[in-house]
This record gives sequence, structure tokens and C-alpha cells, in this order.
Amino acid sequence: MFGLDRDSAQHLLLFLMLWSLVGGVCVIEGRKRGVSVGVAILGSFPFWVAVFAMWLFRQPVIHDD
Repeated sequence: MFGLDRDSAQHLLLFLMLWSLVGGVCVIEGRKRGVSVGVAILGSFPFWVAVFAMWLFRQPVIHDD
């Protein structure tokens, strides 16, 4: 799968599932407050930058020696 080993692919899948879950919650809460779906997703962007950065820091370092 795009040059990923099994362990990395599982981490990526878990991250995408979490992203979908929290994005769905943001959309539901945004709709309750009268915000469109696009604005609710864009409003959660800073949160996703932080989550993605934490995910990247947990990935192993690969050296091409």
C-alpha cells in the first residue's frame, strides 16, 4: 500500500479513522450551532494539525544508509 509496511499502514488507518470520527463530531456540533459542514471541518483544522504532528513524532525514523 503506497510503499508502507504493515505496521505503518495500520497506524495510518487508525489515524484516518480517528480523523473521521472527530471530524464527524465537529460537523454535528457545527450543524447544531448553525454552521455549514465546510466551515465546521475547516474550524477543526488547527486541532488536526496538532494531532497529525503528534502522529508524525511517534513514527520511527528511517535512515537511508
